[in-house]
This record gives sequence, structure tokens and C-alpha cells, in this order.
Amino acid sequence: MTPRDGATGRRGAIAAGAALLAAVALAAWLFWPAPQDQAASAAPPPTPVVLATAEAGRLVREVRALGTVRATSSVMLAAEITGRVTELTFEEGAEVAEGEILVTLDPGPAEAEARAAQADAAEFEQQVERSSRLASGGFAPRGDVADLRQRLAGAQARAAAAEARLSQSRIAAPFAGRLGLKEVSIGTLVQPGTPLVALDAVDPIDLRLAVPERDAARIMEGAAITATSAAIPGRVFEGTVRIVVPRVDPVLRTVLVQARLPNGDRALRPGMLMQVRVAAEVVEQAVTVPPRAVVLEGPEQFVFRVEAGVAHRTPVRIGQRLPESMEIREGLEAGAHVVLEGLQGLQDGARVEASPPSAAPGPGPVARR
Repeated sequence: MTPRDGATGRRGAIAAGAALLAAVALAAWLFWPAPQDQAASAAPPPTPVVLATAEAGRLVREVRALGTVRATSSVMLAAEITGRVTELTFEEGAEVAEGEILVTLDPGPAEAEARAAQADAAEFEQQVERSSRLASGGFAPRGDVADLRQRLAGAQARAAAAEARLSQSRIAAPFAGRLGLKEVSIGTLVQPGTPLVALDAVDPIDLRLAVPERDAARIMEGAAITATSAAIPGRVFEGTVRIVVPRVDPVLRTVLVQARLPNGDRALRPGMLMQVRVAAEVVEQAVTVPPRAVVLEGPEQFVFRVEAGVAHRTPVRIGQRLPESMEIREGLEAGAHVVLEGLQGLQDGARVEASPPSAAPGPGPVARR
């Protein structure tokens, strides 16, 4: 090979290398992603979420409280005179009518006292009549007649008192109701005040509850109530408010409210604890969302409102809570789209993509730390 041939070969190799570098540079320029494309490929994908729409509709705002069932009338029947029980004409737990005789005491002493008082009154009445005839003929002083009339009045009063005591030997139901357990047996010697049997009027029946003073002004007499009891699962009792007590408890800052409920089947018993809802006010265009759309984070309450595929953390003030919806009093208008599922870990400003709903979890709001 001549020197000239060697130089020519080197120049060819250099040219080939330059061409290769140019080809590589061109390919890199054509196929290497631009900076914005790199940023786009590095961004996280949208978070799949399920959306719900805030709705406007009629809503009954309620006041919730615990209440205790009470008989509309309740009394412990007791003896009014001394005597021995001779008859018990009732069954424990039975329904009785007003005026029905329940307990009879030995009437012997009372009857004897009544007969003696009646005899005294009859004798004085005869004496008054005889003295009046004599006085009218001038054969007896008129002062004697006046004295006898006073004695007659006293005898008649004693006779009336004896009759009253005799009637007290028969104890009757003062109102219709249901009896409790008997406190005495036949042969028991009772004194005035000895308890005999309890009587409760239970149809209708009363329900007494204490509500915070801030809610008392919202409750009106005649308002509808619903009540449930853990002792009777699955059943809802309905009634109306009878009275809102005008006084506020200075210690508890509560107001007593008494409602009345029908109790024809005697399912409700005095002393039962019930969860009560009182219809306080009606809002015609209340904004509501499903409870699961509301996030509770410490003292904060918010939803994630979605606009143009971006989730915005939106503080709200919640109101009435219902099983299927939650009232939003402030912070959201009807028609807004909010995230229903996919809330865990969701951040303000995150891109989201709506997807079909999954099996619904629990109905309550979501709590986050």
C-alpha cells in the first residue's frame, strides 16, 4: 500500500464515522421526547373516583334526644282507714275500668260507727220536732229548740263522716289502667297509707325528653315525633308534642318536652328508654349529599368538589343527618359534583377520573387523620 492509499483510507473512515454520528444525532433529535413530554410522562395517572351530585329538595330538620316513657296517670292505691283486708278482686297486671272495686276491707267497725251516728241523728231530729211543737204553743223555751238544732247538725255531720269512712273500706280504681303487683294479701291489717297496688294509665302513653335550650325554640306543640327503642327492634312509634315546658333547667341548660303516643297493644311500658326525633322545621330547598361524600378531619368538615377533572377540597357546614343523605348548610350548591368513593389519600388539586360505582361501603361520613 502506498502512502497515498493509506491517507485515502483514513479519510474514508473519518467520513464514515462523521456520517454515523450525524445519523445518531438526527435519530436522537427525531425520537427523543421533548422536556414537556417527559414531564407529562412523569405525572401520576388520574385517581379513579366515583362521583355524586349534590341535590336540592324538601327536608325536615329534626331535634334528636333520649326520652323516657311515662304513664299518663299513675298512682299507688293505699288504704285510707284502718282495717283488715277481706277481699282482693283483681289479677296482677290486669286491665281495669274506672270505678272498679279492687280491695275490700272489713266493713264491720265502720258500719257500726255509721249506724250509731245515724241513730244519734235520728234521735236529735225527733227531739227538735217535739221541742218545736212545744215552743210554738208556749210550753217550751225557744232557746231549747236552737240548742237541739245545733246538736242535730253535729250528729248529722258525724253520720256523714261515718258513711264516708264506710265507703273507704272499698278501694276502687280512680281511672282506667293497668295494675301492678299486689302489696297485701287477704287478712293483712292495714293502716292509713298502707300501699295496696299500683295503677298506671298506659293508653295513650307519655314520653318525656330533655332537649338543649338552643333547640327548644324550634319545637312547637303539636309537632310530630318518631321514637324507637332497643327493646323493640325494627318498630317506629309515632306521636305528637303535647307541651314544651317554659322553664330552662339552670344546671343542665335543658328544656323538658312531653309528647303523647298511642299504645293500644301495650308495647310501651313506663320507664322505657327511647331514641326520639322531633320534627322542628321544614326546608323546601335543602342541599344534600350522600353521607359518604363528607370527610371529617379533626374539627374540619369538607367535601372534594370536582371541576374539569380536578378535585378541590371544599369546606362545608353540615346540618341534618339522615340515613341516606346529609344536609349541607354552607359551602356547596345543588348540582355540584363531589367525590363519593376514592377519598382515602385524595389531595386538593389532584386529577381524578370518574369510574362506575363499586359495592357501597358503610353509609356514614369518612373520617381521616
